[in-house]
Amino acid sequence: MRLVQAGHDALEGQSSREALAVAGQLHLGASAVAARARDRAGVERHIEAARELAARTGPAQSIHWLGFGVLNIRLHAMGAAITMRQYDEALHQARVLRIPPSAMTSRRARFLVDRAMAEMETGLGDTSLKHLVEARAVAPEQTRYLPRTRETVRGLLHTTRRPSERLTRMAAWVGV
Repeated sequence: MRLVQAGHDALEGQSSREALAVAGQLHLGASAVAARARDRAGVERHIEAARELAARTGPAQSIHWLGFGVLNIRLHAMGAAITMRQYDEALHQARVLRIPPSAMTSRRARFLVDRAMAEMETGLGDTSLKHLVEARAVAPEQTRYLPRTRETVRGLLHTTRRPSERLTRMAAWVGV
């Protein structure tokens, strides 16, 4: 949080679109830190601050290699819900979220892995595996090395009486 605050301090008094997008991205980073601390109020405060900034910047896809905007905010909110083990809420968010074809591949794959985690945790193992397979097709390298991919595969193996061939292949592929 000190790094996030240092970033906000460096941006103090700046109101350019670029500065606002960076400030918004800092709020998203702070929401992830708050989620790890199980600070729901902190998550909500930072997500709301990011929304307010996104309303001012509009989609900012190419500012300092950032992809700041409404989609990124919604993905961070969903990720925070997963981190705080609010899987029903995360799954609800995933079901209403539509990833546009123009979204970055990395965002699409991360969404699919996060959705798979929420589905696995809410007892939807077959659907969870389907989304992991889809994430692999979208961005294989990223999907293989995301910690949530391995965590989801482990969970599926643990909760399945007889793992399907598809699941055992996925487990072998991620090294579980």
